[in-house]
Amino acid sequence: GMVSVFLRRGDKDKEMRIATARQVLGFVPARTRDVFALSDSVDALEEFRAMARTAGRGFRVWGLNTSVDNPKGFNFFEMRGMFGRSAIVRHVQDLLGGLYISAAGTVIVGQLHSNWCRLIHELHDAR
Repeated sequence: GMVSVFLRRGDKDKEMRIATARQVLGFVPARTRDVFALSDSVDALEEFRAMARTAGRGFRVWGLNTSVDNPKGFNFFEMRGMFGRSAIVRHVQDLLGGLYISAAGTVIVGQLHSNWCRLIHELHDAR
């Protein structure tokens, strides 16, 4: 089955240490073929995709292209003045679609200190 990965960035580094893409990739089960990766940071997704390509394990990494390119991640309060309403709406739609797909994964990999990761786990476990 598919493994869902969420790479939390944004302002979370102010609260605790963030797992690197390499650390997250280390928790993906060995026989995994398909990985759905989602993040609040374009840079984090690109780093994860690059790590997955060089891991030598034959991963196919799927994901949604985020509509808002903000290396710091998605922080609504900071982004209100940086982007127009339609860009923020598209980004939220991407994240909600990603939430649905992530929760459908066979295995979920993410840090539980993130409310988003916790929500994905709760939805997955409620199936």
